[in-house]
Amino acid sequence: MPWTRYFRNVPRLRDRVTALPESRFLRSGPFQPAALRREVEAFLGGDNRHQSLVWMLVMMDAWAQACLSPAAARRPSLTL
Repeated sequence: MPWTRYFRNVPRLRDRVTALPESRFLRSGPFQPAALRREVEAFLGGDNRHQSLVWMLVMMDAWAQACLSPAAARRPSLTL
């Protein structure tokens, strides 16, 4: 799957990458917003050195929005 190309060229995914430094979940962790902003800008500008980090952060942020947000708490849980 060519995630790097998707993250740069698909508008919804590019927007998600661009929004990483402002993510409430990521800001609550050990990430420095200025450093994260620099990495995102470099990645979107074509620098592939930290593409795995960007992918991981996008996935973590998506998970946090789906599972830890107030809206996620209101959804019925899956019971097995």
